[in-house]
Amino acid sequence: MDKNNKNDIIDDFWNIDALVPKKRSPAVFDDKHTEAAEIEVPIPGGTESSYFAKSEKIPESSVIKRYIHPHSAESEKQKAPDEEYHPENSLIHSVRLYSWSSVYPYYEQFRKAAIYYYGKTSPKVDAEPYFSYMPQYSQLNNRQLAYYLWFRSEIRAERYPSVEYSYILLLIYEIINLSDKLPRERSIDVLEAIWLNYRDEYPRLDVQLSEWIFDMCLLNKTHPPRDILGVVGNALPATAGLREFYADAVGDSEAFASLLLRHCSNYNYKKSKFAVGENRQLYKKHMRGVLSYIISKCNDPSHPFELAGLKLQDSRTQRDSYTGALCSPKVKKRIEIEFCSFSHSHELRFIVTDILKYAENRIRAHIGVKSRLSVNPLPSEIKALADEYFGRELPIKTLHPSIENEIPEYEKLYEPTSHGLSFESAAKIEQLSWETTGRLVEAFEDTEDPIVIEESIPEPIPEESGSLFDSLSTDEKSFIIAALDGDISAQAAIAARSGSLPDIIADRINTLAADLMGDILLEDVGGGYAVIEDYEEETRGALSHDG
Repeated sequence: MDKNNKNDIIDDFWNIDALVPKKRSPAVFDDKHTEAAEIEVPIPGGTESSYFAKSEKIPESSVIKRYIHPHSAESEKQKAPDEEYHPENSLIHSVRLYSWSSVYPYYEQFRKAAIYYYGKTSPKVDAEPYFSYMPQYSQLNNRQLAYYLWFRSEIRAERYPSVEYSYILLLIYEIINLSDKLPRERSIDVLEAIWLNYRDEYPRLDVQLSEWIFDMCLLNKTHPPRDILGVVGNALPATAGLREFYADAVGDSEAFASLLLRHCSNYNYKKSKFAVGENRQLYKKHMRGVLSYIISKCNDPSHPFELAGLKLQDSRTQRDSYTGALCSPKVKKRIEIEFCSFSHSHELRFIVTDILKYAENRIRAHIGVKSRLSVNPLPSEIKALADEYFGRELPIKTLHPSIENEIPEYEKLYEPTSHGLSFESAAKIEQLSWETTGRLVEAFEDTEDPIVIEESIPEPIPEESGSLFDSLSTDEKSFIIAALDGDISAQAAIAARSGSLPDIIADRINTLAADLMGDILLEDVGGGYAVIEDYEEETRGALSHDG
């Protein structure tokens, strides 16, 4: 064998590509450029002469016609609604109903079974365990079916026995799938009764039925049951997808005020350090009470604070009915809703926040707390209504003059004698203190090693130096007068006129007062300053004498 051929054979042994089958190139079909073509197909059992062209006309009787619904987003937008209506006196402006875009047959058997079993009954039988994530009649054995029929009879008789959750869910599915055949008010009433009677045992009903009852009401052009909010309370707004729909059902301003407190405020009064103990109920009552009173004075309670010229923001949303439920396509709909959103209106949120802060300031005044929250100016109409409410429901406590001026006997022992601010008196007190110190040193002085105290007694401050107010500038005196009057705007104006800030002027006054009096004169009241109550009388007297 030739040496070169031998080397080639050895090299070919290690050529893996030669051993692996060659890959076939995939066929590429270009569906953008297709043309009709005739092909001949042999008929089974026939001869070669019985071939026919594919392009020949097919008999009409052998053609099965089916409509395939377009699913593109653009085609869905162009689709006309099956029905449209406009609720009156509601936050919801319009509702458009569309038939379901695709037909799925796998729940049709459940609907047929629901129609068949609707009139069936059963005597009382023992409870039979049953569990299913998606309950259906086909899953029940004879004992379970008999127990379900008895349970349904009890519900129709407005009796609510304790049962497993799967039986309740099966009954809810039955009502949903037969809602187009049953009286609409009856279906909604039964769902409401199931919700209210079983929600404590099965809390998940809050999430499911708040949505499914909402869908059923929209599809049947009815208002939501008015009893829901009164019993469910705050659990409903927390789970409902469109709170504005249930706002129409509240029926009164107090329930609407609860919705605003929960979903339309930047201030949570429950976190206030004063909303504790016996004051907790006071806060809870009057925070909701003042909102309810203001809303009740509007012409339309569902459009709060319109008297202040407030306009709510319009919104649009789209939803599929009975999401998460076993539902036939004959009942399922796509719903488009245009509504007036109170939970997304920023102006409404700001004004509710300011009302709550203003209300807390009134509550603080009632319970005797001096500090106040900073509040933006309320519209005059809103402020007048708030003052009217608190003037009637929670007036500021005032003591009788004889009681207010009466001083307990034990306090009289600690009452200081005050003759006004005087540098001369302060200097005399300091001189007496040094004299006492000198006597104490002499009493304990060691004769062998005497201690010499080389301290100079400061000279008394001349009488000409005057009181604290003699050391203040004209703007600082004006600032103190504005603090006595509680005029925050005047304080800001004085600071602006002097090219400073209210905090800087107040700090300068307090620093000087602390040096001369041993205490500050002004306290921060939230957005401005006021003279400390213990010094108000002396300050007024000193300023009037100075003027």
